Amino acid sequence: MRSFEHRIRPFETDIFGLAPPSMLLRLAVEAYMGQITAENAEREKRRRELGAVWMLARLRLEQYKPIEIGDKLLIETSPGFVEGGTYVCTADFSRGGDEVASCQIATMAVLMSARRIIRPSVLGDFPDTPDNKKPASRLKKLRIDDDMEPIGSYKVRYSDCDLNGHLSGANYADIICDCAGYWQAEPKLMAYLQIDYNSECLPGELISLSRRREEEKTYIRGIKSDGVVSFASECIIR
Repeated sequence: MRSFEHRIRPFETDIFGLAPPSMLLRLAVEAYMGQITAENAEREKRRRELGAVWMLARLRLEQYKPIEIGDKLLIETSPGFVEGGTYVCTADFSRGGDEVASCQIATMAVLMSARRIIRPSVLGDFPDTPDNKKPASRLKKLRIDDDMEPIGSYKVRYSDCDLNGHLSGANYADIICDCAGYWQAEPKLMAYLQIDYNSECLPGELISLSRRREEEKTYIRGIKSDGVVSFASECIIR
């Protein structure tokens, strides 16, 4: 298990002075990459030799308490394990010994030159399930009905993109929060958020957005101009 501390600064918060879901996802991904890099140097060497990068397949964030400016967080990662064709790791957030959030992340190694997924077995030496794995429900792919209400579109900007050249994983959370009404009226808590990253979005691409509300859950989906689903999400805001 690896860990690091991070104090929330004013420029990392939203209009309410709270750390938004996208900020927590950035910290979770940073913790995840530290964990996966440190676990096995030979595996990382093999990945670099192949010209592969880690890309998000899906993630699930659960937040239990608000996180404010000045809060000092301890982010701890559990040993990763293979589930299907993805590599899964959990990052837990605590403040003064009190657990405030948790994020489970599933990634896949992708050969950049061919945009082809590399099976974990090709990189070698992935544990199946560690003995100290934190109990968690499986990070299954979302199944969302087509009965969705169109709510507009989003054009991907260069400033939205990361080193891989496409829309950054954390920035999807901001789009989802806007669509779900997270910042409307009073401060809220993103109690649960799952994002499935189905197809990467490049600068200039237009994503058509749709929404469906079902009891306490809100579903948001983005579809690219060629009809390919870019992302699907499910969230509970309280």
